[in-house]
This record gives sequence, structure tokens and C-alpha cells, in this order.
Amino acid sequence: MEAPHAGRRVGTRRPVRQSVVVVLIALALRLVPVAFHRFHPERVLTLDSPLYLELGWNLREHGAFRRTGPERGAAVENPGAVEVFRTPGYPLLLALLGRTPQRVAVAAICAQIVLDALAAGLIVGIAGTVMPRRWALIAGLLAAVDVGHIVYANLVMSDTVFAALLMAGVWLLVRPTEKRSFSSRLIAGLAFSAAAAVRPVGVMASVAGAVFLVARREDRRRIAVFLLAALAFPVGWTFRNGMGAGVWSVSDAGGYNLCVVAGAKVKAAAEGITRSEAERRLVEQVLRESPGDDSARRSAAFRRVGWQVISAHPSAAAKEAVVSLAEFALAGERRYLLRLFGADTETSAGVDEGDRNPRAFLSGLARRERVELLVVLGQAGWNLLLWLAAFVGAVQLARRSRWAELLLFATAIGYQTAASFVVAHGRMRVPIVGMLAVMAALGLSRVIRRRNVGDGQATTRV
Repeated sequence: MEAPHAGRRVGTRRPVRQSVVVVLIALALRLVPVAFHRFHPERVLTLDSPLYLELGWNLREHGAFRRTGPERGAAVENPGAVEVFRTPGYPLLLALLGRTPQRVAVAAICAQIVLDALAAGLIVGIAGTVMPRRWALIAGLLAAVDVGHIVYANLVMSDTVFAALLMAGVWLLVRPTEKRSFSSRLIAGLAFSAAAAVRPVGVMASVAGAVFLVARREDRRRIAVFLLAALAFPVGWTFRNGMGAGVWSVSDAGGYNLCVVAGAKVKAAAEGITRSEAERRLVEQVLRESPGDDSARRSAAFRRVGWQVISAHPSAAAKEAVVSLAEFALAGERRYLLRLFGADTETSAGVDEGDRNPRAFLSGLARRERVELLVVLGQAGWNLLLWLAAFVGAVQLARRSRWAELLLFATAIGYQTAASFVVAHGRMRVPIVGMLAVMAALGLSRVIRRRNVGDGQATTRV
């Protein structure tokens, strides 16, 4: 009578032990850079970090989400008094962590390391719903060793916090429960809503969640509860931006990036100028078309000028799209990775070395130190293998008719890829690494099982 009960108890404990193992490995890997950067500001701060810290400080000291720093007047992307460029999720976290920038930075990085390690453990649980336990462990380990996660967990940036909330939402959706209650869908929706508060690109994650629930044929009322919770922040913040600044969106960062990032790349390639010069000219044009401090007018000008540049140079835009896709899919971390470990480098964070032509990139890379060459090529090769294995995993989900999970992962990865075409940097892949790891582990399990079967057949014939 006791043996079956004990067996069930061991079986239920095994996934938990696997998650704990992954969390500890992920935690150890993310703590390694700490021994080198020791939280020195020049190592752990990026160009975006001071603004996050400023917004967090104002929230803590004045209860207001606004910029007041010395460069406030030079914020061309947000000229009005209402902050419509950043969302408040990450600054709110910083506001809760301390008063001085140094203490906040230390506390933020420690919190990010813990959250990111816990997220790797959740991936074991997500993977366990679609594959055997031993391969679910592999999925967690693939996420644990991801270089992008290790790097951005050690920087004052929102990426790993966003990824952790997104993985929590996915886990809450797919985890097996005896009863799919309204409360479980409410909590899952709130996780997606919190993710959108940290990064505006998370708004579309609710679509992936809703697609999953529809494919699972869940009760319409539970789907409605999930969507209401998932859209609570995006809808509320859009109303706040619209009433306060006339910008009816969660964030106007999309228009800015379309013009100053994607548009500048296209303009630089089409006109044979440097990207910095292209950025300068585009910003000047936007300022001419939208003088003053009207944020709505400025946002519209960024979008208009960005589309004008891209549509005026279709050939350059097409080439840039190909390079951007390769950069998003394969690029790893180099500049910040080396900086965390004490190297003084001005290396570009992307794959480009000035000219974004692949030949120019390879030529520039060949002139770099051997360690940089290994860092770039090693991560590119690893990421390529991850994508290939994930594709095999997607095929396996389709063959097993696991359409709900396939649609969830594919929709989330698809919208993140599409949204990242504008910025086109490997960092933008951080939020979806967990889902890629799940599908990649499933793909690897298929390849290895098929190989083992082939070896067994060959042995039998002999």
C-alpha cells in the first residue's frame, strides 16, 4: 500500500529537484561576472541606465514619473512634461531598492540575477508539459547558459526582469492544474500586464496567451478574464499618455526607433554616409517639422520621417531587413560582455563594424583580438544551432498535435522578432530565449532518439 504512494511522491518531487538544479547553475553563472565588475558604474551602467535611475529616483522621492535631470531639455524623443517614452515598471522596481544610484545599482543587479535564475527554473516546468523530464532539464540548462541573460542580469537594464515576468506568465498558462479556475487565468494575465509595464513590447504578449487559450478551447469567460488582466496596464497607461500628452499608445518609442535607428541605417547605406551622420540629419528634420514641446506632434514626426526614408530607399531597406534579421537571430554579446570582465573596449554592441555590409563586418572582425573573434563566432554558431533545434522542435509539436503550445511559442517569438526588426540587436532576443530553449530541447530529443534508433537498427543488421 505504501510503495505506490512513495513512488508518486518521488515522481512529483523530481521536476522540483530539476528546477532547483537549474536555478543553482543559472545563479552560479550569473554571479561569475560580479567577481570582476564588482558593481563599478563604468562596468554595469549602459547609455539607458541613467534615465532609468533618474525616473526611479523621482518616483521614490517625489511620487512622480518624470525626468528632471540636467539633460531634460535635450530629450528630443520626449519633449513634453509627461513621460511617454518609458513605461514605469522597471523604474518602479529601482525606486523600491534604495536612495543612492550606487546602492540602487547593486540591489537591482542582485535582484535581476535572482529573478533570471528563477526564470530558468520555470522553463523546466514549461518544458515538462511537452517532453520527458530529462529533456525538460536540458531546456532549463539551455536557458541557464545563455550569454545574453548572463550579461543583462549584470547590467542596470530591464531586459531580464521583462523576460522573467514573461516566463512566469507562460508557466502559469501551460502548467497542469486540476481545475482551470478564473483565479489562475487572472494571475497569468497580471503577469503579462506587469511584463508590459516593464517593456512596452510586451503588450502583444497577451495576444500569444489568448491564442493559446483559444486553441485549448477554454471557457470564453476565462479567456476574457485573462485578457482583461493582461491588458489592464496597457489600456490604463495608453489612456494616461493620451490624456496627458496626446500620445495614444503605451509608449512612443516605436516611432523614435523607426526613424533614428532603422531609418538611420537605411539612410546611411543608401547615401554612403556614417550612421551617426544619418541620425543627426534625421533628428534635425524631425525637429524642423515638430518644433516646441508637443510630444504627440514629435512622435508623429518621427514616424513620418522614418517611413519616408525607408520608402524612398526600398533596395537599401530590403538589404537592411536581411542584415537585421541575421543580427537579431545570431548576434551575441561582445561589448558589454567584455566590459563586465574588465576589458576597456569601444566595440559596437551589434554585428556591424561601421559599414553594415557583411564583408565589411567580417573584415573588421578579422582585425580584432582573438578573444573577440571567439566570442562573436562562438555565440553565432551556438545561436544558429539553437534556432535549428527549435525548428525541429516546432515540427515535433505539430506532429504531436500540440497546437496550443506551438501557437503560444510561435506567436510570442514571431511578434518579438517582428518588433525587433527596428532595433535589430541580439539583446532583443533575451525575452524569447526561454521558449526557444523549450523547443530546442524537444528538437534535440527527437534528433538523438532518431539517431539511437538508427544505430540500433544497424547493429541488428550486423
